[in-house]
Amino acid sequence: GQHSGSAVHDTVAGDDQLGASLVVDHLVELGHERIAFVTNHGDPIDPFRPENVRLAGFRTSMERHGLERTAMVVEGSWSMDGGREAARVIEALEPRPTAVHAGADVVAFGMLSAWWDDGLRVPADFSLVGYDNSRTSSIGPISLTTVDQSGNQMGARAGELLLERIAGRAEAVHELLEPRLVVRSTTAPLGSA
Repeated sequence: GQHSGSAVHDTVAGDDQLGASLVVDHLVELGHERIAFVTNHGDPIDPFRPENVRLAGFRTSMERHGLERTAMVVEGSWSMDGGREAARVIEALEPRPTAVHAGADVVAFGMLSAWWDDGLRVPADFSLVGYDNSRTSSIGPISLTTVDQSGNQMGARAGELLLERIAGRAEAVHELLEPRLVVRSTTAPLGSA
C-alpha cells in the first residue's frame, strides 16, 4: 500500500489520489461545500506516504470544484483515539464543516464514537466518509461510506510481483489499483435530516 518511485523495489498501492477525489466528488454531489480532511501525523514532506497522497487528492479535488476556500484540514492521528480527538476539533470549528473525509476507517470509527457520545448524529450533523472499506465499516449500526482500495487484490498482486522477482526480474514495477467508493448510510444530502 506504500507509494514509491524507487528504481530498486516494487510497489502495489491503491490510487489514493483518485480515492480522495471520489470522496470529494460524492460529498459535493450531495451539496456539501465545507468539507474537512483528517490528516495523519507523519512525515509531511514524504509525498509517497498514503496520507499525503490522499491529502493531495483532497486538495486537488476541492480546487477542481472551486471549493479551496472552504476546504479544512485537521491534523490528527489515524487511530480510534485520533478520531475522537479530531471529532472534538471539528465540532469546535467555525464555521463547522458539514462533511468530513476521515482519511482512514479507523479514524471515522473514533469520530463516530465521539459524536454518538456527544449526542450528534451522522449524517444529520456531519456526513462522514472513511477509507479502506474495512470489515467493520459494513456492520449495520456503523454502515460507513468508505473507499475500497482492493486490499485483497493488492496483496495478491504483491505476491505475484515477489514471485517474478524470485524468477529473475530485476526492474522495479509500480502499480496503482483503481479504488471504488462504497456508499452507505453515513453520507446524505446537505440539509436532508
